[in-house]
Amino acid sequence: MVSLSRCRYQQESLLAPPLLISHAACGGPRHNAQYDYLPPPLISPVHSPPCDIWRADRPRADLLCEGSALCHPLVSLFAAPSWEGSPPIFLSCGEELFADECKAFAQKVARQGAKIIWEQYEAMPHCFVHILLGSPTASRGLEGYANFITKVVDNTGDVSTNGQFFATKSLESSPVDVCNLSRASEKEVLERMQHSRDRILRQAQISK
Repeated sequence: MVSLSRCRYQQESLLAPPLLISHAACGGPRHNAQYDYLPPPLISPVHSPPCDIWRADRPRADLLCEGSALCHPLVSLFAAPSWEGSPPIFLSCGEELFADECKAFAQKVARQGAKIIWEQYEAMPHCFVHILLGSPTASRGLEGYANFITKVVDNTGDVSTNGQFFATKSLESSPVDVCNLSRASEKEVLERMQHSRDRILRQAQISK
């Protein structure tokens, strides 16, 4: 789920977002699968049964967009050349299927000098603040989200780049270096995105 807020207050908030629609980050298609309920990204709508609601003479290669757009910056935010000058960004995720791409995106933003708050929660699935609503971990996740928006909207203080990892049971936080979250370089991730897009398009063509 993406919760992207941009208004006259100039801030962006991302809650467990898919930032590389081709799912080409460093961990592989099933990395962190033990913590998540999401299906593997290898599932293709090309193999789905016919649907009267979603008709298409040429079925999409991907569920979320037309296949050739998988690496477009408006589809996969990581593909944007630069985030320099961006409003402050808050990004929160669990140890989920999207975690590696979230790390790669946060690292890119931080290295380009934009301000970003990074929070990751141990052993939490995608959208855990909604799935586990009322749990201590979900409450802390929503608190971080709300604190960021309040600070930016009310202009109660400067936002500086900061990263925290929260333990599951204790919710104790430990600092992390946002500029070094990912093992993969920006170039490597972009190349993987392109290879993954091409593979998805080839598979869709073979299935026709």
